[in-house]
Amino acid sequence: MLQNSLSIKKQTEKMITSYAKHDTVTFTRSFGSVLRSILDFNMYTTQAGSLDSSGPITAESFTGQSPSPDVPKWERQAAMDAKIAYAREAADKKVEEMNIHWDDKEQKVAFRMDHDKLQKQKARHGHDVRLAGDDYSWSLVNYILAPVGFTIGGLGALPSDTDGPTCSKNANFFRSYTLAGFKLKDEEDPEDDKDDLLAIESYHRAGSYVDEMGVKCTSSINGTLNKNYWSSFFGAWYTKLPVNLAYNAGFMWVDAINYIYYTPETLEDGDWAYFVSYLAGDFSIRFFYHDPTPQRVNI
Repeated sequence: MLQNSLSIKKQTEKMITSYAKHDTVTFTRSFGSVLRSILDFNMYTTQAGSLDSSGPITAESFTGQSPSPDVPKWERQAAMDAKIAYAREAADKKVEEMNIHWDDKEQKVAFRMDHDKLQKQKARHGHDVRLAGDDYSWSLVNYILAPVGFTIGGLGALPSDTDGPTCSKNANFFRSYTLAGFKLKDEEDPEDDKDDLLAIESYHRAGSYVDEMGVKCTSSINGTLNKNYWSSFFGAWYTKLPVNLAYNAGFMWVDAINYIYYTPETLEDGDWAYFVSYLAGDFSIRFFYHDPTPQRVNI
């Protein structure tokens, strides 16, 4: 009993000190220790509860079994927080490995490929290289996420003062985390549930971008590509279409060159389905919209 009282006194002093320092972790741990000392008190473990001079009557000698101490709630919560933090870090790493960051069109045309490998690829497959081969096959997930890639390319081409680029970024994070979750499920070890936790965390983080993606994409369409814009465009398409092509000729040329020269092996992340969907969205929007703001490059 005296030992428990001293423990309570010591932990209470820690609580007071940590409260003054705003140390919530130490405060919570000390508070849990106080509760444990109060609630887990066992009279059989004290000298005062024994009349036998040979020693105290313990719970083990009384029942014949060793009691299994309950893990405090704060310890269980700390362990769970550590697992979640690890899962988030691993999921972010997967997304970073899979995600292609293209800051501008000039970087897209900086062909990050081995020229000799490209020539071997062409010699092996010929001109029909994009129509055959397992590397160019699309999975069910690719078909489901293809509209997302199209949206990323299409709305990402809108001016920076609209919500189009923000919509594109949120959609890209949604796609990347979703693919990371599927990849973790495919690589799952039956004897280890860590991959399940990582996959669930990836899906959770993907879902966190859905609301922002919906708001920004809707705003960009209603504010830029609304009904009035399309009525104006189709009302004078024979003059507006040539203007759009003149403004966007360079961007469309880059898209075409990228599609011709890149392969799944030379792509940064090998995600051919997303690459094609992205280029299709970017290329298509150029027919119907152009940004009249002058594009200046700092040298």
